[in-house]
Amino acid sequence: MLVQSDSESSAGPYVMLSNIYAAAGMWAEVNRVRGRMKEKGVKKQPGYSWTEITNKVHMFVGGDASHPEMSKILSELRKISCHMQMTADETHIMAELAREYG
Repeated sequence: MLVQSDSESSAGPYVMLSNIYAAAGMWAEVNRVRGRMKEKGVKKQPGYSWTEITNKVHMFVGGDASHPEMSKILSELRKISCHMQMTADETHIMAELAREYG
């Protein structure tokens, strides 16, 4: 395995290697890296994101669903996701029409 670091407890190199293997479709290697992490007791820290709405900062942690307005947040995310899919479909359709009739 390519991971060598001063601190074998650091998740960074493992996560990066796992992501590289995943991007290349090398799922057996992804599983091997994740297995090695588990074997060594290496844990990835959850991701955080922040957004400011009406001068109030809201923090979110990956995998955490404890926000008091989670149902509203999920509803908005579904709307955004649907809109993104429609926009992508419209872009694809317009490109196809331009190619065919262009």
